[in-house]
Amino acid sequence: MKKKIICAVSYADFWYMETISEQMNDCRQITAVRRQCTACGAANISAAKFCGSCGAKIPTATIIRNKRSKRSRRRVYFRAILVLAGILVAASAVMSYQLFNRTDGVKVSPMPFADVPADHPVYRTCRNLLEIQAVSYRKILEFAPHETISPAEWNHALNSAAAHMKIAAPAEAMLPENSKVTVDALRSRVGILDGDPEWVSNTSRIKAYFCLEQIFFGTKGRK
Repeated sequence: MKKKIICAVSYADFWYMETISEQMNDCRQITAVRRQCTACGAANISAAKFCGSCGAKIPTATIIRNKRSKRSRRRVYFRAILVLAGILVAASAVMSYQLFNRTDGVKVSPMPFADVPADHPVYRTCRNLLEIQAVSYRKILEFAPHETISPAEWNHALNSAAAHMKIAAPAEAMLPENSKVTVDALRSRVGILDGDPEWVSNTSRIKAYFCLEQIFFGTKGRK
């Protein structure tokens, strides 16, 4: 009777110890820092002194903290990507501003303007100039009729209208590049082109295009 009880107790204790040992091993495998065998390259737990794969002795100096090294690398890569993305965003913002807001050049397109409906009466004031693509756009296909016309835009419209009429545009009717456009300057150019200087009441794009439309295609202008 005593032997049976002793055996039963011993078996229960053995089962309990095995269960606890397995749980502890699982925890160690999850959380332990890995040691790499220098002989076969197999990964071992941090407490291992000999490789479980080939049996070779594992020096203490070969401990490789894989998780920490991977995390540190990921942080470095992530920060580098953030810095690069910030540089690209800043560069694109500067380039976009310069591209869409510069007035020292002209941009033309057969596409309709985005800021003014296609049936708006404003188009009647420069219908022929629009057909020959003498009217440039601002920013992203914006007509911007009330913005001040630039010398490049005036010169482009003048040259386009003169070329369409197969005549030479007077050089004195051009506006100097990068010069400030004033009402007096536009009136002087309209007068040179045999137009009425009184048409010019401001320096807006629509007013300048209206003057050129009247000069080259209007009832008082050339046909």
